[in-house]
Amino acid sequence: MYIKAKGRQLIHPETGEPIRPVGFNFTQNYWMPNEVILQTGVDDSAYKYASELRANSIRLLIRHSFFEPYETPFTYDTTALNWLDLQIKHAKLNGLLVTLALVLPHGGDWLDKEDGKDFRFWYDEALQKRFIGIWKVFAERYKNEEALLGYDLFNVPVTNDHSGQSYYDLLDKTIESIRKIDENHLIVVSKLYGCHGKGDDLDSPKYYKKVNWENIIYDYHFYDPNDYTHQFAGWIGNNSDGGSYPDESILEAVEEGVYLPRNKEYLRRRLNHILQFGKENDVPVHIGEIGLTHHCYNNKGALNWIRDVNDILNEQNVGYYYWDFQSEAMGLIIQPAEEKIEPSKINCDLAKKLF
Repeated sequence: MYIKAKGRQLIHPETGEPIRPVGFNFTQNYWMPNEVILQTGVDDSAYKYASELRANSIRLLIRHSFFEPYETPFTYDTTALNWLDLQIKHAKLNGLLVTLALVLPHGGDWLDKEDGKDFRFWYDEALQKRFIGIWKVFAERYKNEEALLGYDLFNVPVTNDHSGQSYYDLLDKTIESIRKIDENHLIVVSKLYGCHGKGDDLDSPKYYKKVNWENIIYDYHFYDPNDYTHQFAGWIGNNSDGGSYPDESILEAVEEGVYLPRNKEYLRRRLNHILQFGKENDVPVHIGEIGLTHHCYNNKGALNWIRDVNDILNEQNVGYYYWDFQSEAMGLIIQPAEEKIEPSKINCDLAKKLF
């Protein structure tokens, strides 16, 4: 029995009732060497604690090269796959659904502060075949796994063409390949985050597009205003103080030429594109990532931001995943993911506000 999309809702197979996935991004050191990733999730303690916090699902970040090294096309690491099996087992044991979210496919960088971005993926057919290939491996392995919620195909896609059509062409090929193997599970489709190697900071509606497939949920990441939520986030080149929330004296761009004070109405307007997309197309949407750096919790109103975002999404019955569960940068638990959870490292005030 598998969760299915029906109109704007996800439906539980046993009860026939709507289900709203809420939970955490389990980043599991995906950016680190393989041996460090393998040190995470060795037991189910993190999954157990997430469940105790009323999460019903997790979004598990998995890096392409962890499973298929760049140097060895279509050769998949058995140790990495066994690790993934274990993570799903831990989640299932604790009543959590799992979405597999692929990050950094070979040649498919996202946008951050670093120079020398690699966008070969969008014009290299061999790399795209490898992307489709890894998803076929996952689909074959988990097609009958009821703890699996779905496949989140591409985290934060930014193409190097002018229209973004290369992304939608890729989606069509990938979904077709998965559906030949697995007709059961949801597929998560991200909005496009930019074209021609440049991001779309104002979230233009043209970057939302419905695909011609069934049992799809559409994904959006929400960190607005970015200067606030990512203050002192050196990995995106932001090393400054981003102020507090709310702050009526700060005007934030809602769309081209339109500004609102930094408050709940601003958040509502910024979330409106994805929410309206769901309504207009009668499809389910969710927010795959929300979160703030630890600096925001130092008397800068982070809990107010969490409260307001949660209120807006609750009103629309839209689920979300907090970024992230355990890390030193943005984790609910402020320590590396491979370490045993220390109670003193938990942001207890945040834990009470989520879900």
